[in-house]
Amino acid sequence: MKQFDSKQELEKELATAIAHELKKAIKEFGNARLLLSGGSTPANLYNLLSGAQIDWSNVLIGLVDERFVPISHPGSNEALLIKTIQQNEARDVRIVSMVADASNEAANLVQVNKAYQPFIERTDVVVLGMGEDGHTASLFPGDEQSEALLNGTANGIFSTIAPVDPTNRITCSKELLLNAPALFLMIVGENKLTVYNKAAANKYPISYFQSNLAVYYAIK
Repeated sequence: MKQFDSKQELEKELATAIAHELKKAIKEFGNARLLLSGGSTPANLYNLLSGAQIDWSNVLIGLVDERFVPISHPGSNEALLIKTIQQNEARDVRIVSMVADASNEAANLVQVNKAYQPFIERTDVVVLGMGEDGHTASLFPGDEQSEALLNGTANGIFSTIAPVDPTNRITCSKELLLNAPALFLMIVGENKLTVYNKAAANKYPISYFQSNLAVYYAIK
């Protein structure tokens, strides 16, 4: 775990680490595949990352998870990524949506699993967040589908149910996320650190990732 006195220090160092991993993947494979989380916590991280000197034309960005809502909804993770990372040096980077059909959840999953085939085949970098209930991505404690994904080996995109509105969610499976060689977790504040430290004992969803994570923690 890397600890920082401020969120600003964390963001600067994590943006540098992500950029390094993307450049390494481009050198090895000719392209890089990056999965990002939504929420307010990483927004400025993505602003910083958008300024990195990377061959963004060879970077493909996807979502770790999404709310099953249209892009016009204030809770859309895709809308957040468009606003924060699709600018500056990364203004032409491609972001792959998780909501192709907002009217039909089953049909949407079929389409998104096809669109996310590059990430299912190979993902290079993942940035996770964590809620105060210990969830990560849209893998929630007490949700039947989340528990099945956490305890299984399915590799793809699935629907889960969140405990708060909007409840219908779309998420990468645990297996898909763990396939990435660079898996980062960004957490801010002592409350979340306490949750993280108790995750294994309580079998929170984040505990299924802990042995693979590079944790970046800021006190405030």
